[in-house]
Amino acid sequence: MENFRFIFDDKEKKIFGEIKDKRLITYLDENYTLKGNIYRAKVLRYIKSLDGYILDFGLEKNGLLRTKNTISEIKPSMDVIVELIETNTGDKLYELSQKYSLTDGYIVYLPFVKFNNRNIFEIDGNSYLLRTKGKKLNKDEIHKRLNSLIKEHENLKKEKNMLPTPKLLKEGNFLLDFIDNYDYEIISNKRKYNVNFEEDFNPNFHPQISREIIGMRKRKIEIDGLEIVIDKLEALTVIDVNSKNEFSEYSKDDMSLKVNLFVIEEIAIQIKLRQIKKMLIIDFLRMDKKNQKKLLEDIYKKFKSYDIKFKLLGYSNLGFVEIIIF
Repeated sequence: MENFRFIFDDKEKKIFGEIKDKRLITYLDENYTLKGNIYRAKVLRYIKSLDGYILDFGLEKNGLLRTKNTISEIKPSMDVIVELIETNTGDKLYELSQKYSLTDGYIVYLPFVKFNNRNIFEIDGNSYLLRTKGKKLNKDEIHKRLNSLIKEHENLKKEKNMLPTPKLLKEGNFLLDFIDNYDYEIISNKRKYNVNFEEDFNPNFHPQISREIIGMRKRKIEIDGLEIVIDKLEALTVIDVNSKNEFSEYSKDDMSLKVNLFVIEEIAIQIKLRQIKKMLIIDFLRMDKKNQKKLLEDIYKKFKSYDIKFKLLGYSNLGFVEIIIF
């Protein structure tokens, strides 16, 4: 079985993963799946240097509500309704937003977004998006589902002044999407997920998955005589591409292009696996302008095929490829 997704659920944590073409391309713990959860939170204080507010929303780390993600005036000791929009590792705070959205898996209700582009639809002043499986719905069904989400939004607003605080008000839809909206077979070691059940399944002992898990923690990755070095820093990630002698029969420019094109897929996989975000700088082997254009085109295609959300900035003055990963 070359393509499948898996859920491993033991007493300590849940792990979610995806195998595509015999490669592990997604490996997430339960912490990541908190994204999309909606909480009632307590405002603790304002931090001028961060231009945001520190909130206690019930997890082991506090959250940061940046001013740009507020919908009204915020003061210490207030209770607010927020969505967890980014989970960060280490000492970095979780990112929160008052501009939450609600979805039933088919449409996404956007109570704080105005109807302002072609991807956003509107009914009676209420903005919404259609998810992939929602595009087949007729107008009456869309209206019915939207009204249901509007009522849910009204109920959430009433939660603001209730107790206790902090409190989880609504779980996100990660698990639902993971199970329902996918073509691959899903394997779990727990019957409760109503998917393919393998009682003894453990990704840590699966030969392919375990190798990939070890590899994703390494700084240097060797693939067919080539090497990429990944340094994940606080503000950005730097990837260095190194060649050995496997392409020595080519001219210098052709050799550089061959090597650079060859490693793009591995870079895309590592971005997915390591959850690399924000600024990415890649030091490819040097090439002429013509080949640089070919490389950028291939980066765009490969990253799209792995469902990476990104903005390709192109080559910097120093000859590095700059990309923003969302």
